[in-house]
Amino acid sequence: MKQQNYRPLITIPKSNGVKAMEIISIICLIAIIASAFWLYQIAPAKVPMHFDINGNVNMYGDKTELILLPCIALAIFFGLGFISNKPHLFNYLHQLNETNVAKSYKSATTVIFFLRMMVLILFVLIQYITYKAMFSQNFKLNNWFIFIPISIIVLVPIVMGIKSYKDSKS
Repeated sequence: MKQQNYRPLITIPKSNGVKAMEIISIICLIAIIASAFWLYQIAPAKVPMHFDINGNVNMYGDKTELILLPCIALAIFFGLGFISNKPHLFNYLHQLNETNVAKSYKSATTVIFFLRMMVLILFVLIQYITYKAMFSQNFKLNNWFIFIPISIIVLVPIVMGIKSYKDSKS
């Protein structure tokens, strides 16, 4: 008899790749928090907050807004960490069963850890861009600088989902 909603609570051991992603995420989180406090101390009253499509600063904000990014980074770090421990609640593109559940859970949690790491790397890049724009008169952001990490954040889960779906069919 085929079970319709097979979602066992099992512990998935972390691979070396996931452990490496966790270490990178922690390093990025520490860098984001430390650099925000350092930038706050050296920043002028108004700091660059937004860039137009051509990479020019088009909005400035109060330097207290530098604290927003670390707060969001903390929420993402702990939120995605919490979610990664609940693969039985995820949506899957295929029916789970005894033979594929462990592999499906592992693949899904790996994507969550990857997303967390990439978002935190993107936040480190944003901190760096903010620093460069703060102290450079003619700063212009290259479009690829943000486009590449965002593309990776979007494309990798899609590729992993397709791979997971194909694996479930074989």
